[in-house]
Amino acid sequence: MIYQLKITMKQVHPPIWARLQVTSDSTFEDLNDYLQDVFDYEEDQPHIFEMPENPDNRRGLAGEIQRFLPITVQIVSSIDSWDTATDKELLEEEDFILENFLCNSGDKGTYQFGSDVYEILLEKRIHSDQGNFPKCVKISQGFFNYLNEKIRKDDREAVLFADPSEVVDEMNDLFELYNEELFDLTENADDWRILIDFASRYRELAPWKWLDSDQVIALDLPGYTDRAYCFILGADNMLFGLAVYLGKTGLARVNETYETINEEEMPEIYRRNRGLNLSFTGQEDMSPEEWLLFEELGLYPDEGEWPMFRSFTPGMAPCFLKQNEIRQMSAILEQITDVAIQAKKSPRSIPHYQDEQWFLRSFHDTSETKLDTLFTPDRETEIRKYSTDVPLGDLGFSLKQLKKSSPVLNVWAEVGVRYAPVPVKSENDPCPYYPKIYLMVDHQNGQIMKFALVPPEKEIDKEAYARFIRLSFLELIQELGRRPSGILIDSSDMRHILQPVCKILGIFCNESTNLRGLSAMLLAMEDEMGNLP
Repeated sequence: MIYQLKITMKQVHPPIWARLQVTSDSTFEDLNDYLQDVFDYEEDQPHIFEMPENPDNRRGLAGEIQRFLPITVQIVSSIDSWDTATDKELLEEEDFILENFLCNSGDKGTYQFGSDVYEILLEKRIHSDQGNFPKCVKISQGFFNYLNEKIRKDDREAVLFADPSEVVDEMNDLFELYNEELFDLTENADDWRILIDFASRYRELAPWKWLDSDQVIALDLPGYTDRAYCFILGADNMLFGLAVYLGKTGLARVNETYETINEEEMPEIYRRNRGLNLSFTGQEDMSPEEWLLFEELGLYPDEGEWPMFRSFTPGMAPCFLKQNEIRQMSAILEQITDVAIQAKKSPRSIPHYQDEQWFLRSFHDTSETKLDTLFTPDRETEIRKYSTDVPLGDLGFSLKQLKKSSPVLNVWAEVGVRYAPVPVKSENDPCPYYPKIYLMVDHQNGQIMKFALVPPEKEIDKEAYARFIRLSFLELIQELGRRPSGILIDSSDMRHILQPVCKILGIFCNESTNLRGLSAMLLAMEDEMGNLP
């Protein structure tokens, strides 16, 4: 059953209230969490519920029969830690649910947080469980003004809410977290605390004061197979943090980032990255998920020092760290902090990206004996799937016959497979992903010639992937009744796939790193998709 509650701040005018819908079996501990989110409180003051006793509902959450209670009871977070004198019965909020005390429309109670007191009114009971709860239904104009005044007081340059409906949407986005298991703090709480502690030490050290963002610190850590290539961010006084690129894929993205000549390619490079990231930001930039994490941990950093962590996987939107990544980032921060302290007296001991050799910290076997050396990095920008041309196989029709039936069209086309510019939600993963798309664009005028989504199962199988790319290419020739005089492709993998086909069809096939037509098309797609309602 769903309860519709009206939560009204007492003794204020104009009225400040919010209308919420919650499940009737929500605990008072749950309700406290919801109200702190709604009224933008931090868990640094005592709170208490006062509810009418209902003699017909005396069972606690565990099912035990409660003795007859006084006319009203007080419900607190912990009886043992409650030191305020009272003549009322004290109960613990995690043991009782709303329907133990609010049973009929019109039932009321109060909630006090610090000096603020609220009336809790059960407006109605809804015999349905469809939808996600908790949910904010409406707020008063007074509440809207109250929130904007609070925002303006904290930061005069902050963006204010436009209208009450925007506040409602923001609250419901925050409430969505209660329906998602993004953080299993029962298992990861200690790991998160350790990581945030290492991040705080790193922030306090501020190594960007003597190390530049293009100086490379590579780490081979015990228990982790991938080398970590680390860059300390903040020398430009704009973004403070740490960028970590993992393994061969991460190194290829580092090389590509430094060597690309087309700025429009940078978003595509980021979508193919593998690594971890730490940045320090203000509260206003934190996501609702991170707010929930810090609230659950009881941690409230100073303004501008909130650590924000992200994981990067090729084809996935930046996501929150998984348990193994939490521990890996802690190990990285511990060593980076130590290396930075050592380098403070001699910053030039850490080579820059363009130097022939880079700094490497490794460990002797599995021991804690540190080995600081220099090494020569691989400068490749591409991780190749194919080292030679892929055999043609059975394409289902004759290429020679297609060549006879399709005269040459005096155009060059750009051909590539890119990630879509906007991520989509996955049914099996809380982290959105970027679908891969096959694109063929007219090199001269930038008009799209062919567009096809790459099925995920085709991407996994090398032979199936090559066949899909070839058939997509040949379908366009069949549709036009003509073949381009040449194509520009963006990778050696694409060359190994299409070269055998192009040889038979008499089409020039050249590899290029500057495909502006593809880049412009992706930007146009991003703008169009970003404007969708």
